[in-house]
Amino acid sequence: MVRGQIGVVLRKIRDATLKNAAANVAIGERMAEFIAARGVADDKIRVIPNWTDDEAIAPIPALQNPLRVCLGLENAFIVGYSGNLGRVHEFETVLDAADLLRREKQLVFLVIGRGVHVDALRERVHAQGLDDCFRFIPVQSRSNLKYSLSLPDVHWLSLRPDFESLIVPSKFYGIAPRAVL
Repeated sequence: MVRGQIGVVLRKIRDATLKNAAANVAIGERMAEFIAARGVADDKIRVIPNWTDDEAIAPIPALQNPLRVCLGLENAFIVGYSGNLGRVHEFETVLDAADLLRREKQLVFLVIGRGVHVDALRERVHAQGLDDCFRFIPVQSRSNLKYSLSLPDVHWLSLRPDFESLIVPSKFYGIAPRAVL
């Protein structure tokens, strides 16, 4: 968040833009509440939920997932993160969890994607001696999404609390049979 005088000016511009728009589209109720809290009339806010392509992001059973086999993770319990690990995300919580669970050899924390925090997470993983607990793989193609999003047994989401009303981890809607932390 931009602080100081510049932040005040930018927020005023944002709020004026929202109020003067013919309509504001929110992708969830929390986002709609955020927009309404800026003084926007209810009749100028429309909630249009995210959708997914059920064919492109259909869950694959673990033992039938060729990507799991390719990565040598057939017998692992995978806690996975997929997507951008950017400025609005935090990774301290998962580092703490990995540190507590480091002796669980079948447990793997898998990070699929990129973002400004990926390199910082790699460095912290190495500095804390957690290299055996983590695996990092690059962003996967759209055609590989059903495989990469089906890799984890549990997905972990990382979002700073001050951004919960603005960002929605929409890709997880289509991978419903997986637990999300």
